[in-house]
Amino acid sequence: MSYNLANDIPGMRYKQIATTTWGAGGTTKTITDGNISPNSQIEIWVTGSTPQAGNWSYTYNEGNVVITSSSSESSSLPLSYYIN
Repeated sequence: MSYNLANDIPGMRYKQIATTTWGAGGTTKTITDGNISPNSQIEIWVTGSTPQAGNWSYTYNEGNVVITSSSSESSSLPLSYYIN
């Protein structure tokens, strides 16, 4: 089942939502976005039916966030995020 977050969840209606995949697989994913700063509040979630494999930690830098997983993630794991 697919959701349009902006239409189906009222609190998301005015958020600029971006999508990506985990990419190369493995235990790290870097999301590059010029709106990210070390003080950003970012909501990141899995938008597919397959759950994430590990526990995640985040490192925020100017222009990107690095997600580190305790287990290798699928390269096709779909992610959505918004910067608050």
